[in-house]
Amino acid sequence: MAVAEIVDEDAACKVIEYNHYLLKGDINKKKEILLQLANKYEGIKSNIKGLNSKLDDDIGFMLNNINIRHNNKSGKSKKEYVSKMRKDTMEKWYDETYQMLLLAFLLNEQPSRSKKISQLKEKLK
Repeated sequence: MAVAEIVDEDAACKVIEYNHYLLKGDINKKKEILLQLANKYEGIKSNIKGLNSKLDDDIGFMLNNINIRHNNKSGKSKKEYVSKMRKDTMEKWYDETYQMLLLAFLLNEQPSRSKKISQLKEKLK
């Protein structure tokens, strides 16, 4: 788990805890973990927006529209499609959101990694 090694300890525990197979069917636990990772994402959001604005847009959309940050099943933020979504379909979208968050955490580290590689290239000339 490369991401678990580059995020803080709290986020690392959540990254490891979110396991597609061990948590299969436990959509509430997945949602809880996604909320915690989303909070960590906020700290790097501006960096990601600069590196890959589409990824940032997609993450924001998912967090805000598939019943993660907001109640999209009823009330003022209700989305008809989400309110009728089957649990297994919702779970698949949660898993996709998790993957995008992992990608964002890795992407956030890439500039630093690229700088180190450039330095190594210079030494090897």
